Amino acid sequence: MIGNIDRMKLGMLAFCIGCVATLPVTISAQESNWKRHYDKAVVATFYSASALNGHDELEVANLYLDSARKAIAFDSTAVPEDLALITSLQQELDVSEDIASDNLNYIYPAFSVIKGDRKEFNVIDDPAELLIESLVERVI
Repeated sequence: MIGNIDRMKLGMLAFCIGCVATLPVTISAQESNWKRHYDKAVVATFYSASALNGHDELEVANLYLDSARKAIAFDSTAVPEDLALITSLQQELDVSEDIASDNLNYIYPAFSVIKGDRKEFNVIDDPAELLIESLVERVI
């Protein structure tokens, strides 16, 4: 018969084995985290360009790109080409922001909302979802 202390030791051993078994999955999920943020930044950049490079739209794209930049720092499998993708997209956003600085939607971010052009804009939504909703509304 196994004593209480032996059962506790076996329970702790099983718990530790379970934790170690799920560790590679957790690390893999963290490593691909930057790519998920980067993909959202790409979609948000495309959406921003289709929405006249408004301040709010550019800000969402910059926030996703910043998250990707911070997440890639923890990615042990990141290669220089991955960093080049982030740098390239940042340069594209910088150019868009320079062009948009004379744009009424950029100077007065609330103008497009007051005018009623941004009914679908919501910072909480996923940029891919916003893009699809915008395209569906145009088709309908």
